[in-house]
Amino acid sequence: MSAHDTKQRKIAKGALRCRVLTPRNTVFDEMVESVSLTTVKGTLEVFPRFEPTIAPLAVGLMYAKGDDGSVTELAVHGGFMDMNGHVLVVLADSAEVGADIDVERAR
Repeated sequence: MSAHDTKQRKIAKGALRCRVLTPRNTVFDEMVESVSLTTVKGTLEVFPRFEPTIAPLAVGLMYAKGDDGSVTELAVHGGFMDMNGHVLVVLADSAEVGADIDVERAR
C-alpha cells in the first residue's frame, strides 16, 4: 500500500492531515487527530471536519496530536492557517519541530 493510500484511509477514518510549510521547506506533513495552535486572537484547537477557517497566526507553539497519542511540538513564527475539510495547512514565515531546534543558535 502506498503512502497516499494510507493517508486516504486515515482521512476516511476521521484523521486530519496537517502540513506546515515555510518559504524554504515542508517542516511537518503528518496525519494527526488534532492540532492546537496560536492565532492572533488566541489558541485554537482544530479537529477533522472543522469548519473551513483561514486565520493569521501569532508567534507561538503548535501541538499536533498523533493517533497513537504522541504529541509533536512545533515553534511557529507568524503566517496563516487554512483549514478545509480534513486538511490543515500552516503557511509560516518560519517553523521548526521542537526536537530539531538548535538551542545554542536560538539564544
